[in-house]
Amino acid sequence: MICAQGADFKFSRNIQKFEWENRCPRLKKDFDYSSIQDSLPRINLRLSSISQLDNLKKFIAKLGFNPIDSIEYGEILSTADLAKSSFNQIITKVKKFCFNYGIKLQLSTPRILIERDFDRVYEYVKNLCLTEPVPSSIIINNIGYLWALINDDDLHRIPVEIGQGINLLNSMSIKCLNNLHPIDTVDFSTFENITNTKNCIKKIKNLIPNKKITIAGNVRVPSLGLCPLNNDSAIVSRLSCKAPCHNGNYALKDPSLKKVIPFVVDGFCRMHMFQDYILHLYEYVPKLEKIGINEFVIDLSDLPAKYVSILLTHFLNTMAGFEKPCETQIDEYCITSLK
Repeated sequence: MICAQGADFKFSRNIQKFEWENRCPRLKKDFDYSSIQDSLPRINLRLSSISQLDNLKKFIAKLGFNPIDSIEYGEILSTADLAKSSFNQIITKVKKFCFNYGIKLQLSTPRILIERDFDRVYEYVKNLCLTEPVPSSIIINNIGYLWALINDDDLHRIPVEIGQGINLLNSMSIKCLNNLHPIDTVDFSTFENITNTKNCIKKIKNLIPNKKITIAGNVRVPSLGLCPLNNDSAIVSRLSCKAPCHNGNYALKDPSLKKVIPFVVDGFCRMHMFQDYILHLYEYVPKLEKIGINEFVIDLSDLPAKYVSILLTHFLNTMAGFEKPCETQIDEYCITSLK
């Protein structure tokens, strides 16, 4: 791996345990949150573990209604869950949860698929898409996966979303893919500047029905690599790995910047990296709606289960007018320039 100054460094001694920090708000006891239910924007939760679903179930019971429009699940699955259940069993459980609560399931696919995994994963996902209750859409993060789906008549009725794994940084790229196959949703979270997002949406607003962006939770760091927690070669020793990824959260430390980069490992022993802060952009929802964004993501890919209720409480309190913008807010997407 290369550090910020361009020098090589080994993972050993540069990996540490990591604990996310965030204040824990509470729902107001003397306020009826159902009074703002009809005015809430469409919220999408990007989840990675069954324990997060359990926390969401408790939160909905406490709140008295479901504030969630959709759940995105499948790209990153908890390795602790995969040690107990198969991919199919986990997704089937998620499908039943979504069906019971009237939540749309957006089945997300891996960004990186090597040759030996591609056909197997494609068939797994295809069978899940064709089995009731069917997902509301399939999120494509790999261009080869999109091409396979385009040529599969069985999946033509499933709405398609272009996820963060495919970097579409201009309207012509989006139009190109839409000419190959109708695109239902585009995730604009990879756009670094909100002005670019705004200009792009103007050109595709009548072409793509749904435009989404991440407004809270984890912020991804572009990365590519295998799990650094195993001292041996990940490919050779995968079956004999002691699975330290099951035990809490970890981060890489860049010795040149003295900065930590949290990461999570998926079922393919691949590493996904994130910024070391938790995003909060709830107060910008009205402005984002004005430029055409109509779906808002809370990303919990690398967050413990308790953060489902923490971030949803932040969201509801902001929508109800109880929380003010943070003075130390990070200017993600250069969003403060949005008028």
